[in-house]
Amino acid sequence: MAVRQHRRPAVLALALTGAEMRRLLIISTLALLLASAGLVAADQSGSVKSDGARQAAIAIRGHVTGLYPGASKWLRLRLHNRSRRDLLVTSVRARVLDPGDDCPARTLQTRPRKLRRLVPGRTSARIRYRVGMIKRAAKSCQGERFPLRYRARVRR
Repeated sequence: MAVRQHRRPAVLALALTGAEMRRLLIISTLALLLASAGLVAADQSGSVKSDGARQAAIAIRGHVTGLYPGASKWLRLRLHNRSRRDLLVTSVRARVLDPGDDCPARTLQTRPRKLRRLVPGRTSARIRYRVGMIKRAAKSCQGERFPLRYRARVRR
């Protein structure tokens, strides 16, 4: 009759001194930190808002005053680069939203503007953008506040 031998799983037993164990712990901790920093850096292409929507790399603000029926003016825009990288802005577009009163959004006219403006990381740049009010606009539209939604094309 043959005797069956049961094999035990191989266990690696390391005989490390206290200093060697601390060194191994420090190295593994640093490796973990570097790996997690790489994942965070890879996700920095766009920040994420609390609702899950991506936050734009460029924030755009601007205003214009003194518009009346038939007039066109330069809208001064401030482009703020939220990222650390330099960004090349190649075009800006403003969409007019309905102000809600007797003035429809089509009362204000805008056209996309092509440009090549380098905005260094974490800084702002200013540009001008042409807007106009149509001639047949109601006089009540003269002092109206038109909300604008901006969009920019950017290269990194």
